[in-house]
Amino acid sequence: MHYDTFVIQTHPDEIEFPGNTDFDWSLEHVEAAIEQAISKSEFQVTLPLSFQDYSLLEVNPNKPWSKVGYIESNVGYFFVTQALTDHITVTYNRWD
Repeated sequence: MHYDTFVIQTHPDEIEFPGNTDFDWSLEHVEAAIEQAISKSEFQVTLPLSFQDYSLLEVNPNKPWSKVGYIESNVGYFFVTQALTDHITVTYNRWD
């Protein structure tokens, strides 16, 4: 099934980050979060994805829980957020 938008929630403990470290918002960790969240969901896309144009923004300065990662791929673009409860949410949006 093809989606215009798809949201996946996961926990950092369910993801193997490069270097076996905690989630740190690096490009490599955001890519790992996206690909591993997708692989454990019903979202159907061919992995690995081709990523480019990563940016990270603290939407409300001095509030680290307001961080949002944005990254583009060959199949669409993604937003990545992390809740205070440590859950990571990956939101996919299809290119139009």
